[in-house]
Amino acid sequence: MGGACFEMGLIKAKTIVTNEKDPARLRITLSDNGKEFVSYKNDLIGFIYGNNQDIPESIFSQQETEFYFRKILPEFKFENDFVEYLMEHKQIMHTREIKNWFKEKFDNFCKSNFPEEEYYNEGTLQEHIVRIYSNTIMGRLMEFGVFTKDPKSRSGPYIRRKNLSDLR
Repeated sequence: MGGACFEMGLIKAKTIVTNEKDPARLRITLSDNGKEFVSYKNDLIGFIYGNNQDIPESIFSQQETEFYFRKILPEFKFENDFVEYLMEHKQIMHTREIKNWFKEKFDNFCKSNFPEEEYYNEGTLQEHIVRIYSNTIMGRLMEFGVFTKDPKSRSGPYIRRKNLSDLR
């Protein structure tokens, strides 16, 4: 199975066989982490359904943000390391910096974690892949309210609003 909820460990699937004549069925359920995550109140959902009158400042609640940084992000070694690196900066002037750092950090990550892999050569990461992944990571940090930027600006500067130690 694939998809973001599986990859983040929020849902799980198992095959159920009742007897040899019937085809196996797939049962998808929330994992323990999934049950915890859905138990948190989310002001955006409350606003959409009319339970809250005030427009929320963030897509995710503080509990959801802390859950992500405490339980999900550490499961993704490279992204976790890259986020920790980005969080060392109070301000990032331009998206170009993020892309350059991503490429450098990913090259180093691959060299140290997969030194025997023949298919990996330094600098082979395609520019559009670097752009997509680095923008996705920064976009996620902005969704969690960790970084912000002027919405009229396409490429920065990005200002850090939270410390990593406050999220774990």
